[in-house]
Amino acid sequence: MKFQPRLLTMAGCLALAACTTPAPRSDSPPTTKTSMATPADADAFVAGINQEIRDHYVEDVAAQWVAATYITPDTGVLEAKASERGLIRLKDAIDASRRFDGVSGISTDSARAIEMLKRQSAMPAPRNPADLAEMATLASRLGAAYGSGKYCSDPADPKTCRNLNQLSKVLAESRDWNADLEAWQGWHSVGRGMRGDYQRFAELLNEGARDTGYADAGQAWRSGYDMNPSELRAETDRLWDQVK
Repeated sequence: MKFQPRLLTMAGCLALAACTTPAPRSDSPPTTKTSMATPADADAFVAGINQEIRDHYVEDVAAQWVAATYITPDTGVLEAKASERGLIRLKDAIDASRRFDGVSGISTDSARAIEMLKRQSAMPAPRNPADLAEMATLASRLGAAYGSGKYCSDPADPKTCRNLNQLSKVLAESRDWNADLEAWQGWHSVGRGMRGDYQRFAELLNEGARDTGYADAGQAWRSGYDMNPSELRAETDRLWDQVK
């Protein structure tokens, strides 16, 4: 199984108009009211974005599927380019949605949909086209490395090789200390080779989050729970203290 940072999903598309308005966030980016935009414009905008997602969904998912099923440099290129196009569409949609910031009278469904645009991808897109393309390429390359990575307890014997899913299964199900330790160390020996790419990927994620209006990618991810990201952090800390 290949690690895959998803871009847009049909479920997300259809859910845009099916939820309640999110709670205001004190750390949301500042808004500017645009007097020319109307609630009807917002409704039409949401309908257009939903249709655009539907129009491109099959191509996006097909590229992800073939890259996950046949892990080769060529399928990686196809996936990266499809991802890049999807991120550009999403970035353009987020930019276009700013004309509705501060407009009063927008329906609950459309307000929710416009807010959810920023959360449609776990990879917030940088404004810089070169950085956006690099992030899409790194995401595909990291996914391929994850999907094809193997640990061999005896490098001379292919029968001892296990992929990361198999090692994860050992960690989830085994109660043998030595088996778990070997699986853990083996998993990390594979992941260690991804470190450089992942560090750069994280830098680009944070850049994209800032360009979207968040402090960093962590805040962008925490904003997806219909509560202030700082409140979510406090709540998770409270729950973790209970677990401890």
